[in-house]
Amino acid sequence: MRAISHYALVCLILVTAACTDNKLQNGRRTTTCVNRTDTTLVVRMNGTACADNSALCNEYLTIWKEVFLKKNNLTSDFFDQHITVKGTVFNDWNEGTSFNVCYVVKTGWALAYWCDHIPVQIKGSSNLLPALPRDTNLTKAQIETTLGEILTTQVGALTGTETLQFASAEQAVDFLIAKANVTNLCNAQVSIDPTTGEWMLECGAELDYAKNKCITAKVSLTSGEYTVSETFCYLTM
Repeated sequence: MRAISHYALVCLILVTAACTDNKLQNGRRTTTCVNRTDTTLVVRMNGTACADNSALCNEYLTIWKEVFLKKNNLTSDFFDQHITVKGTVFNDWNEGTSFNVCYVVKTGWALAYWCDHIPVQIKGSSNLLPALPRDTNLTKAQIETTLGEILTTQVGALTGTETLQFASAEQAVDFLIAKANVTNLCNAQVSIDPTTGEWMLECGAELDYAKNKCITAKVSLTSGEYTVSETFCYLTM
């Protein structure tokens, strides 16, 4: 397994991971864990798709799914087995209206929460995307032309991986503890890299809080590539 330089991590899910004794062990650097609890995911995970069962919502949910599958070269069977939509909403903004979709992806023990958005209407007064019609609902083909336009469209990346490099979050954390040569790493967070679509796990700990020294370790659950870096525990002004 080789080290990599950086990962882009978004929409993180907290995973409970055990910490080892905080004494120096086998020449490893002593670290301190400050465990944190995130309860916002409980609310997110209880959402539903198209709660009003409107025809327009279901139409754009179908379009989003087709665009998502095409972008990532995935099948409907893979989607049904690994993805659950947890929320949909139409969102008005300065240039038009977007359709937002939030969903949970599950592979083995790993869970990640993410939200996409696609444009469904552009205002007549907008100068954005001049090739598209104004004040009318956009078609799937028209929406597809906006892929890559950050302001209007965000459709997550996802690989078709069905087997992870580690049997559990705890095993991945233990791997990073060894690579970082520390006694503890805590607050493991699982996400999907929005650029590569790989499963990621990140955790960290304090090396010396008085000296503002902390450590962050990340590993791709898809490839096994990892990175370890010393960071600031807090920013000073």
